[in-house]
Amino acid sequence: MNGSGNLKSGRIALRRWRESDADALFALASEPVVGEMAKFPVHVDRAESLRVIHEIFCRPEFYAVTSSDGDTVLGSISLHPAVKGLDVYEAEELIIGYWMGRPYWGKGFMTEAVKALCERCRSSGMFWCRRIIGYTNRDNAGSRRVMEKAGFRLLETTDAAVRYAFDVVAKGV
Repeated sequence: MNGSGNLKSGRIALRRWRESDADALFALASEPVVGEMAKFPVHVDRAESLRVIHEIFCRPEFYAVTSSDGDTVLGSISLHPAVKGLDVYEAEELIIGYWMGRPYWGKGFMTEAVKALCERCRSSGMFWCRRIIGYTNRDNAGSRRVMEKAGFRLLETTDAAVRYAFDVVAKGV
C-alpha cells in the first residue's frame, strides 16, 4: 500500500470502498450473471449497494478493484479468516473472495488484483497467514483460470466446487 491507501499493480489499483462508489457498484452488481457466478444476491437498487458498502465492504482487507488511477470500479476483492471469529491479521488461513464486473471479464484485471493482494499478504508483515484458500464453482472457468495464473495450486474438485491454495509461507518454513 502506498501513502494514499492504494495498492497499485500495473493496470489496476486496490483501494477502500467509498460511499461515492454506490452507483458504480450497483451498475456492476445488478447484472444477474455476475451475482450468479460470485454467489451474491443481485443488487436491486443503489440503496442496496450503499448498504453493502457500509456493512460488508467496510471490513478490513475488502477492496474495490479499480483502474490504475482509482477512478473506475471494475470489481471487488477481499480476504477474510477461514475460521470465524478470528481477526484477518491473526488467522493462519485466509479465504480470498473476488468478483469482476462483466464488462471487464477476460482482460486479466482480476489476475493482477489477486496477485497483488497475495503479495501484500506475503510481504507486508501485517499477516500471520500461512495459506490463502480460493473456492469457485466447478463451471466458473474464468475464476479457475484467475487462481491458476495467480499461482494457486489445485487442492480438490467436487461435483460442484473447486478449491485452490496459495502458500504465503513456503512449506517447511
